[in-house]
Amino acid sequence: ELSRIIPQNVFLTDLATEAYNVSIIGKAGNRDELVEFQDNLKKSSCFSEVTYPLSNYTSREDLEFTIDFKVKEECVKRKN
Repeated sequence: ELSRIIPQNVFLTDLATEAYNVSIIGKAGNRDELVEFQDNLKKSSCFSEVTYPLSNYTSREDLEFTIDFKVKEECVKRKN
């Protein structure tokens, strides 16, 4: 699901997980692409509690960002 909702020019450079909590660090070409990614995470039926610091927006282009969110348990369970 995560790879499906990442816009062009948004790249993940680090990903950490603990239980259902995920922290990602990445780079975006510009603010609009970062906002699109954050919106996609919020709209996804598999992710919740999407949070990010305002410091993600200190630049207009070539942004480094961090985002934390939870993966819903039903999205990681295998369906038989």
